[in-house]
Amino acid sequence: MVEIVVKKACTQKEIKDVFKIRTMVFNKERKISKIFERDRKDHDATHFIMYIEGVPVGCARLIIKNNKKGKIERIAILKEHRKKGLGGKMISTIVNFCRNETLNEAYVYCEKNKREYFKKQGFLYRKKVRLFLHGILYEMYKSF
Repeated sequence: MVEIVVKKACTQKEIKDVFKIRTMVFNKERKISKIFERDRKDHDATHFIMYIEGVPVGCARLIIKNNKKGKIERIAILKEHRKKGLGGKMISTIVNFCRNETLNEAYVYCEKNKREYFKKQGFLYRKKVRLFLHGILYEMYKSF
């Protein structure tokens, strides 16, 4: 059986793996400038890393707002590992982390074509959000 581990990134190596995956997915694949992909939120964020058999394949970050809500951002799964349920495993790990931290909810801003995906993960639609660099996104949330 294949070992899949999703965990809070704590060590320097785990954090390095997070940024390596983000560089591959956001900068190289999606052509997003490093100036926009990396920001000062990274310093205060809780980062998560996913390994398959010890190899890093996915990551995400969590920004805790007002000690009540967790905003899930920068979800990235390497292209060759997509469509295998790994994103759901990442999201459920982060949602459980939020519950354990006694937050009231987890939420995410997503593109229109990802709304159904987040509904399948138990998230509900709240509202449209207009962001300067991203245009219109959709806020999806899950209360606890």
